[in-house]
Amino acid sequence: MRIDGLVMGDRTINYNKTFAFIDQKNKVSAEITFNYVDVGTLSKMTSAFKSFFRASSAQPDKPLSDTFSVAFYSFDVDKETNGIVKTEKSKGSGSWLSYFEADGELLWKIDVPNQDPWKAADEKKLESDSSYRLDSKYIREKNFDQAQKEKDSLENLQRADAKLRKASKQKS
Repeated sequence: MRIDGLVMGDRTINYNKTFAFIDQKNKVSAEITFNYVDVGTLSKMTSAFKSFFRASSAQPDKPLSDTFSVAFYSFDVDKETNGIVKTEKSKGSGSWLSYFEADGELLWKIDVPNQDPWKAADEKKLESDSSYRLDSKYIREKNFDQAQKEKDSLENLQRADAKLRKASKQKS
């Protein structure tokens, strides 16, 4: 990870190189490579100075610092060599600021709402789900005064229940 701008300039944090997530139980892994290009301060200043004088000339495309590529693998132990054998299962790329795609399929885009395939549909939620509480309902409606009253009411009910449980234990 590279942190810049602590003394002057914009504060930025950029990941660099590659890191891996490994699930040993299921024998799968993901290797993420960030496209950050380390450029020194003097080089940045020189580049800015040059671009000022030749604004019309085309600059070579550099990868954005927020982009990455990812490869997903399954792995197993080779019984003969006792080494690990990785098999690539899928690959993708993206930007943590805007999108993620794998095998050519767009899986997430920041400006597309409610695109979460793992989010349970309302009809699959339990009746006890907190999203059905009245305080949650009023928060979604931005009626914060009523939401606070409902929250206070719920907390008072919980305190009364706790007293009843405590009294019940003392009688036993």
